[in-house]
Amino acid sequence: TVETNKFLLTADILLGLRNVLGYAESISATYQNLQYKSPRFHADVTVPYLFGTPFGVEGSFDLFKRDTAFVRVSFDAGVKYQLNATDYFKVSYQTFSNRLNYIDTNYVKANKRLPENLDISSKGALVEFYMDRTDYRLNPHKGWQGKVAASGLLRNVRTNDAILNLDDGSGFAYDRLYDSVNARKYQYRVTGAVNYYLSPLRNLVFKLGYSGGYMSGANLFLNELYQLGGFKMLRGFDEQSIYANQYHVGTVELRLLLSRNSYFYLFSDNAFIKSQYTGVSKEDYPVSFGGGITLENKSGIFNDPGKKAYLSARQATYKAVPDEGAQNTSVLFLVQSWGRGAVTLLVVAGLIVVAHQTDLDFRTGNGVRIP
Repeated sequence: TVETNKFLLTADILLGLRNVLGYAESISATYQNLQYKSPRFHADVTVPYLFGTPFGVEGSFDLFKRDTAFVRVSFDAGVKYQLNATDYFKVSYQTFSNRLNYIDTNYVKANKRLPENLDISSKGALVEFYMDRTDYRLNPHKGWQGKVAASGLLRNVRTNDAILNLDDGSGFAYDRLYDSVNARKYQYRVTGAVNYYLSPLRNLVFKLGYSGGYMSGANLFLNELYQLGGFKMLRGFDEQSIYANQYHVGTVELRLLLSRNSYFYLFSDNAFIKSQYTGVSKEDYPVSFGGGITLENKSGIFNDPGKKAYLSARQATYKAVPDEGAQNTSVLFLVQSWGRGAVTLLVVAGLIVVAHQTDLDFRTGNGVRIP
């Protein structure tokens, strides 16, 4: 890692329960420690078709600790209306709470400005819509699927006594630093994703994907931005290591089908990232590429819905950090395995190339500049 200049062994633990109570409910919990002293806990609960109606309830909880800097807690609870077996419409209530563990008061005194992380709370409503027009949900050969979500939030920057009580003898009123950040309390966020599948040959599938997000606000802070990178988005980058208020990620993936639920694939993720917070404005174009294989086990993929399914995952990431100034590429070995009724997944994404590392604050990310 950058902090210790040593190898870091990371862990990703997933627990999943389905239909334990007989209501077709789904319960999942994840614990990750993929960055230096930065654990994350996430839990989801879904109960569909309440009282035999298309209505269901959903809830999620997320706790993220960023080393000694801050702790963020997010909560989402809402109602989902199932339009059919795959499509749904969802309305939910959201809250976000950021609390600082440490404030660099020397930075505040030297620059006469607020730090990049701050105590912030937001609450509001989210609307989400999802459609699936693929021929097979678990491993599509053709068709498309898309999701769009929009939220409106009431945002509040909380004052911190460590800043309010600063006195450097110059007579500067540090409490006045908060005057401008709370001028606009309303914020909206929009995210979307779409995937398109095409099969020109019997055992060959092309996947084209797009994911994007935008967060409004002229006085944003680092700890409230979107976090990107990792196995789900922008593969090959450190997990959740890229902070951005606007992102657009395009994916090209070629799959060679080995069976109905198994395939070998090559991928490339290409993105535009914009990061604006506390007077900082950065743009970059990260790129990653690699390959992997998805294998189905003998019990199939959730082929026993009448019984509860237990899922466990193990992940190990080994990353070499070269001397400063050396050309830096990243080799990622990722192994994940699911238990009964699921799949065994082996991914080896070798030679992950990251563009323009020096222009964008990737925090613990590693990469090289592409001319």
